Amino acid sequence: MYNFVTSFNEEGLSVYGMKMLETAARNWKSPLKLTAYYHDFDIDKHDVPRCEHIEYRNLNLITEMIAFRETFAEHDGTEKGQIAYNFRLDAIKFCHKVFALTELAFELADESRDPGWCIWLDADTFTKKEFTSKDLDKFLNPKSELSFLGRKHFDYSETSFLAFNLKYRSPLDLLGDLRGAYNSGEVLNYREWHDGFIFERLLTIYRAHGMRVQDFTGHLDIKDMVKGKQAFESFPLSEFMEHLKGTRKGKEVKQIPPAQRYGQIAHVIRQYKPARVIETGTWIGQRAIEMALASFENRDDFHYIGYDLFEDGNEELNIKELNAKKTVTFKDIKKHLTTFKDKMKKEKNKTFTFELIKGDTNETLKEGVEADLAYIDGGHSTETVQNDYDKLKHIPVLIFDDFFTADKDGNCVEEKFLEVNRIIDNTDNRKYVLPSSDGVREGGHTHLAVMLTNDSIEDLTTKVMQVPIHVTPKDCVPDENLVGNITKNLNLMDNWLEKGRAHSDKVVIVSGGASTDWEHVKRLSRKKDTRIICVKHSYPTLLANGIQPWACVILDPRPLSGKSTHGLIRKTLFKKVDSDTIFFLASMTNPSVTRLLKKKGATVWGWHAFSETLRSEKDKKKPVLDNTIHVAEKFDIPSDTTFITGGTCAAMRAIGMMHVLGFRTFDLFGYDCVIPEPSEKDKKKKEKDGRPKFMNVTVDDNKFWTTGELLAMAQDCEKLFERDDVDMDITVHGENTLVKKLWDNSRISKIKHYKEFLPCLE
Repeated sequence: MYNFVTSFNEEGLSVYGMKMLETAARNWKSPLKLTAYYHDFDIDKHDVPRCEHIEYRNLNLITEMIAFRETFAEHDGTEKGQIAYNFRLDAIKFCHKVFALTELAFELADESRDPGWCIWLDADTFTKKEFTSKDLDKFLNPKSELSFLGRKHFDYSETSFLAFNLKYRSPLDLLGDLRGAYNSGEVLNYREWHDGFIFERLLTIYRAHGMRVQDFTGHLDIKDMVKGKQAFESFPLSEFMEHLKGTRKGKEVKQIPPAQRYGQIAHVIRQYKPARVIETGTWIGQRAIEMALASFENRDDFHYIGYDLFEDGNEELNIKELNAKKTVTFKDIKKHLTTFKDKMKKEKNKTFTFELIKGDTNETLKEGVEADLAYIDGGHSTETVQNDYDKLKHIPVLIFDDFFTADKDGNCVEEKFLEVNRIIDNTDNRKYVLPSSDGVREGGHTHLAVMLTNDSIEDLTTKVMQVPIHVTPKDCVPDENLVGNITKNLNLMDNWLEKGRAHSDKVVIVSGGASTDWEHVKRLSRKKDTRIICVKHSYPTLLANGIQPWACVILDPRPLSGKSTHGLIRKTLFKKVDSDTIFFLASMTNPSVTRLLKKKGATVWGWHAFSETLRSEKDKKKPVLDNTIHVAEKFDIPSDTTFITGGTCAAMRAIGMMHVLGFRTFDLFGYDCVIPEPSEKDKKKKEKDGRPKFMNVTVDDNKFWTTGELLAMAQDCEKLFERDDVDMDITVHGENTLVKKLWDNSRISKIKHYKEFLPCLE
């Protein structure tokens, strides 16, 4: 059995991955199988081929990979803020390959006594003709434990193809060591951090211990390389496949994150609802599909007219038009859009029609062509940009790509790239430069610009002009205070929370926001299968409304004597304590709270909030795997303790805690994250680090006043709402609040995606 595996992100799928998938779907024959791992996008938004021998898996569901990326995010090829990107030091980019390959190999080995071969194949590889398992039988030696493409005069092998024979133990051991190097952070101890370098080091060790290998290309010498004879082209698989070497591989260039600005096009489409759109620069058809999907939210028909050079593009034209994109064929894009057209009609009953016009728009774009909206992103020379604008400036709504601004260091692109800037700056029409942090290799930022040429067209809404605000929470007390709190609470608390089984009881969590509908909470509290949970700020109000909380979750490490976030003396929040309430106190809670509650006869249970403070020094900055950490020896905490994650405050940790206790259905009240509008004097107040104390944020056209602490909680909520792996049904209450608006805009608010019939909690 031959099991191939690959991985790609959204850009990779568009640039080369789609070709790999389409040619594999067309040319591969059963029982060959390809498992394609995708990451950081929704593959269902793309018309990828579906067939029995291709399976798609979301790499973001591998928790170890996510933990690695979050822990070592700064090691992305731009060490210590260097301007030049160095792929040799990009542990983040190459970790995707490692986790995809090892995940499938381990699964195959677990599921079968004869798992066959697990073969890595780079996603920029396409199949030229019919390909069967018999073709592999001809050159893969069944007695080999590992087959690869060696390179005599390189520090590491060509790793676009790696075949592991899983009937033997040593390939699995090598893969375990490879994954372990990333999980543990050991990869950062090597001279280079990409998978090829680490694989070569391990290969040397395993060969020395007797691993049987099949090296197809280790015989190639430097003369072969000078002649352009690459490793992949020199072994038998090249008869059936071609590996596309990127034009920038081996060069050190500034690393630019994936562009975010293109999502703004959909907002413009949704507002103006065009039925007919022109695009100069169709390229792979991605924008055509995105614009159609946005249009279909408000209408049932959409016509697209796309202009491009397609295969007529060449190096000379690329230089003239300042173009760095690869050429694509007219035939391939026509097929791609036809597939989308058929899919929309069959599945959504939407009508997508299109025209593709090949050639230079200086010749093919005619005066008077009609449309409701035009997107100008073709050639980038002054001549072509001006030509496209002149021919399309009668269209009511124009969107331009590549409006450039300087970055914080004053860097920007060369003058020859600024034709869009000149057009926008010189027009008397209404114009908008949309906010963007998309970087440019030469320095600066690139934006979309919108021009309205018809006075009857409504102004662009503020939603499109919004910029995300991000805050980085900081501990409210020094680290040594947390250590002292934890140490004392370990002696004060007798009972500690443990993990429970999933069940069908429901939980209502009441945070401290003012929007809570107390009558609604009261009705829910009367249901036998529902438990009421609160935080310390909402506890007195629940009691005042005659509602008995089952539990109160406390996280605050500050002493009782100080003022809370809401301006109340913390001690007053516990003036009345009901003996039937379980108080779940984090071990980092100030011991004065623990002592007071115990003195009042309260039931107290301890729990451990995940924190770097608890971790052993050697493990800090390493990823956390399966919610397990190595606790510092100074704390008497068992290694198998369940640590609660979830966010920056008690309300967010309460969600994580209740999930650990087995709840899967959640009603959230008081998760407002808003405050009344401050006075003009208060609006000028600053935090100690210079940040504004109060902030005005906007979601869609709704404005909210908030604080840094509350905004951090809102960000935690937004992250939760965007996760694909949440096995919970959530309902958020609280009209006209920040978190409710974030919830209403989220995808999962419209999907009930967790159903399980389980016994109620006893």
